[in-house]
Amino acid sequence: EVLKQLGEDVSVVFNTPSKESIESLNNLLLRKTTDDSVIALGHCTQRRAEFVMRLYHELNFAFFVYDPTCLLGICFRMVSLTMEIGSTEISATAFANYGIELIARGYSIGSRLGTLALKLAENSKYISYVIAAVKQYNSWVVEP
Repeated sequence: EVLKQLGEDVSVVFNTPSKESIESLNNLLLRKTTDDSVIALGHCTQRRAEFVMRLYHELNFAFFVYDPTCLLGICFRMVSLTMEIGSTEISATAFANYGIELIARGYSIGSRLGTLALKLAENSKYISYVIAAVKQYNSWVVEP
């Protein structure tokens, strides 16, 4: 209900994104942007967007236990939102988690997103979370 009040389309977030949507975002991340350009997006100044990102981050933990099928949709939305409005402190966790979800589905770009997450997390209070996630789930994949 809170997400709806914040203007989020929960029917999209809590369902697995279409393969076309995933490939479109991956294409944007892989072919049209560099890690440096994502880092250079600048910090989001919209308080609503920062709150939404924090809420999605917390939901990630809940759905990891309750319904892991929702994780891809949550991570997809967090990364999409970052690309639209700029980086928040939690964006690094979004890229790490999205990378993990993509690796689990056979997308090698997940490895690059883990590396990007580590760069975004530098000097962030989420650095420990990102290091643990990337080292445990992303770093064993070698990007082609």
